[in-house]
Amino acid sequence: MQKTFKRVFTDATLRRKALIVLGLLALTRLIASVPLPGIDSARLAEFFSSNQLFQYLSIFSGSGFSTFSIALLGLGPYITASILIQVSTMVFPQMKKLMHEEGEAGRKNISQYTRVLTIPFSFLQGFGLLKLLTVQGFIPQQTFFTTLLLLAVVTAST
Repeated sequence: MQKTFKRVFTDATLRRKALIVLGLLALTRLIASVPLPGIDSARLAEFFSSNQLFQYLSIFSGSGFSTFSIALLGLGPYITASILIQVSTMVFPQMKKLMHEEGEAGRKNISQYTRVLTIPFSFLQGFGLLKLLTVQGFIPQQTFFTTLLLLAVVTAST
């Protein structure tokens, strides 16, 4: 293990890649600490302490859900899109051909489809969460444009 660490610090390419990964992790934690505006933090903390389901969901979002940060959805929309694409390769012959017969180019296309499909899933999941917490009283009633802005922020952070 010492050899591996030594190699990371002596090889310029590996050192650069390791620093990029550490920088991305720091950026992710920073984004997870930026709350969405207009949230009653005290009521939200009380709600999460009394509701185990939402505590469990918060674990999967990297605690972005419990603080209701701009990264509250985490990887959920991407995972949903990935599952849908995988199922569609079993259902639609064109997708199966793309996945299995076209090699690396087909896999790149599948990956691109997954990333593009993440956007509407992020929008829908964000809308659902915003409406749920608005009904619960954690978010004051929003105008159409405020809701659209919050959804844009949540979608972009996903």
